[in-house]
Amino acid sequence: MNWEFFDCGLPELTRKLIQEASLAEAGFQKLYGAFLDEAKTELAGVVTVRAGQLQAPLEDVARVAGRTGVTVPTLHIEVLAVRLAYQRQGVGEELVWYLLDIAHDIRQEIGLYTLSLEATENSVPFYQALGFEASEVVYDDGTRAMWLVL
Repeated sequence: MNWEFFDCGLPELTRKLIQEASLAEAGFQKLYGAFLDEAKTELAGVVTVRAGQLQAPLEDVARVAGRTGVTVPTLHIEVLAVRLAYQRQGVGEELVWYLLDIAHDIRQEIGLYTLSLEATENSVPFYQALGFEASEVVYDDGTRAMWLVL
């Protein structure tokens, strides 16, 4: 797919999506799409994920884990983007619920503990409405770590 034509309204997010899609094509992570028609002709939204360790300030990791000096295994959302024409229609929420189903299915097998991401200030309320917790620390790029304990 030519990702330059996937317009989510934020050029920097589209650039990140292009990078993450190439990593998915190389097999380093998984890419899932949301289609609104059964023929799957119009991609409404996309999310990429990979397994990893919760990346958050140490005090947040300790709070999630219940102790210090441990890592927290996570299914990490690298990018979630919805085309402009489909925003505010539940597509992003559908993608997150899909990932939660996957995470719950495999959490016992591989030891997942959270679903995590870095959110922009504008997207923090969206994720909080789905049950994610947010770090108080804002990174230099304006994002903050968020996670949902499975």
